[in-house]
Amino acid sequence: MPCHDAVMTLRNQNIKKQAQPAQYLCALTAIVFAVFTHSPARAQPSSPAPATESACDPATNWQANLLCLNEKAVFVDIALQHSLKKLDDVMAPQQSAQLQHQQRQWLERRDKECTPTDRPASDSNALAYAMLCRSKMTMRRTALLESMQPAATPQKSSSERLCPKGSEASLGCLQKNRDLIENGVHMIYISTLLNLPELQADRLYTEQQDWEERREKSCQLNGYVHEKEDQVVCQTRMALERVKVFKSDWQPLTRKEARP
Repeated sequence: MPCHDAVMTLRNQNIKKQAQPAQYLCALTAIVFAVFTHSPARAQPSSPAPATESACDPATNWQANLLCLNEKAVFVDIALQHSLKKLDDVMAPQQSAQLQHQQRQWLERRDKECTPTDRPASDSNALAYAMLCRSKMTMRRTALLESMQPAATPQKSSSERLCPKGSEASLGCLQKNRDLIENGVHMIYISTLLNLPELQADRLYTEQQDWEERREKSCQLNGYVHEKEDQVVCQTRMALERVKVFKSDWQPLTRKEARP
């Protein structure tokens, strides 16, 4: 399809950043796509995903760079729609409506932030910037949606979660309690995320990723955490602390306007 069809008509809006030289944008594109493709946030158990890669390389094929950027943007959009559908298939109607409302807010923000106004619509630098910007934001949004996927571990009945008397300190029992609390953290995360305006939800996603990395590092087996039981206790303690942060810092920020 023509390059102009891949980008919305440039509007008279302010933009925070100046368009970069097209050659630099194309070189940066290859790096951006590589980073997001191998991001841990995307490694979620799910149904087979559609192809999200294209063979072209805008960093080395300057003559066809706009077509190449457009091709990559199409694949990125396909991945986003796939993630949206997966969530819609498992969410309750009210949650699905909240997600669609937030998605519309995100689309509006993407159009605003990725529409340069300092160059004509036919300018190749402006077109390259717009497509790269839209692709970066789309990949980040897809990663956020993937973080909301249901936990891979199926829910257990209350009787299955109970530990036999006298075995509360055993590794198996500690792991059961940790899994139960982690599932609660994930449910609170999803609920809070859906009830926040889109930009605040994006910030919560960043904070959650940082917390998960920090917990992974803090609770790894080392000189301080040298027993498996200690590791599970560390993970449980940090999960409980995370619940407190949700309640004190994020849930008060939920607003009625975040709901449809």
